[in-house]
Amino acid sequence: MTATDSDKDAGPPAPIRERQAESGEGTISNVEVVVLAVALLGGAEKPVDTEDVAVRANKLAPGRFVWRRHRAQISIELVRVYLSDAKKQKNGRLLAGDGTQGWQLTSAGLELSLRVRERIRGAAEPRQKTTRLEARRRRAETDRICGLPAWEKHLAGVQISRRESEAVFRLTRYVTGARRKALIDRVRLLFVQNPPLDSFLREMAALAAAPAPRGTDDDDQST
Repeated sequence: MTATDSDKDAGPPAPIRERQAESGEGTISNVEVVVLAVALLGGAEKPVDTEDVAVRANKLAPGRFVWRRHRAQISIELVRVYLSDAKKQKNGRLLAGDGTQGWQLTSAGLELSLRVRERIRGAAEPRQKTTRLEARRRRAETDRICGLPAWEKHLAGVQISRRESEAVFRLTRYVTGARRKALIDRVRLLFVQNPPLDSFLREMAALAAAPAPRGTDDDDQST
């Protein structure tokens, strides 16, 4: 069944299948484009509005997020679809947030944006300056983490307990689900570009995010 011209003029296209953008090193998906847009707008540090993401995504990949007949019109709804897709576990949980609160990178989303930013023309922009507050926070967290038993055991190649991994992210057994993931990402985002700490935090995140084994000391934590 075909749509009339008036139907086509009425709004943006339905995202039946994801189109791919060509780059020097293959294709970049629409999900990757919107995640990169969030990153370039400062989404590692603060939530970013859907409309701002739409404008930046259209600059990164012109013509991919527009209406069929009115090519100058950016489809906010189509951008929102791919932002929502980027939140899904099956796509790597690259973003957190929504259209009301704004969109923010997870640690996985920041890692992806760093991998793909050089593959899209216009994406390799100067990185945003780190504020004094952010720099102080990163230094404080570095000192805190490097003083923990988990870090010492990591350097010594000794097994680390789940409770010790939770201390890295200031977690207790009462912090679960999305809140636990958000607190883990908050710390990881600070050190994605610091290979030694990033590697350590990856290991700790996997341990802290895993279900607590019942009947063990790690499962019976005191407050």
